[in-house]
Amino acid sequence: MPVKVRIQGSTPVFPPYCVVCMEPALRAYSIEKTFSYGRRSKVISLQAPMCDEHFLAASSTSRGEILTARIGLAAGILVGLLVATGLLFYWVSSGQGSLLLNIPLAIIIGSGFFLIIWTATVYWFAPFFAPTRVKHVRNAVRLRKFWPAADILALDFANNRVAESFIRENKSLIIDHSEL
Repeated sequence: MPVKVRIQGSTPVFPPYCVVCMEPALRAYSIEKTFSYGRRSKVISLQAPMCDEHFLAASSTSRGEILTARIGLAAGILVGLLVATGLLFYWVSSGQGSLLLNIPLAIIIGSGFFLIIWTATVYWFAPFFAPTRVKHVRNAVRLRKFWPAADILALDFANNRVAESFIRENKSLIIDHSEL
């Protein structure tokens, strides 16, 4: 049963054990999430300790993820070029604006569409094609929510023993914890 832990204040310290299997950790896997609040955003990054086996699993990229990322790159390029070309043709045919200003503007807008398609594919869609074991390792510790005004961070732990060890290590930062 997953355990939810809320901490307040400085960066927490993980015990020197793998967050998946509780074996001695030799490496740290970076867990990052960007939390947005209106016009402001904050990137929260934690270094989760892992044994070699689980670190390699979390860091690996499957063929499905690679293929999805390549399809996203191709789709992003295609959409970006179509948008830029379509805008240029529209502006030229309707006589709107100066060609000197319309070309860079079409390139910028086309690049924006490319970035939206490509990043959405790589960061949101491709991870669905990771093997189940890799998903399990990557989700051993999850950043759930961040309240910037109070500097509170909510974490989910898949392993109860890891959660208990984390709570003991960070007693002064813990606000509350509960099983989900």
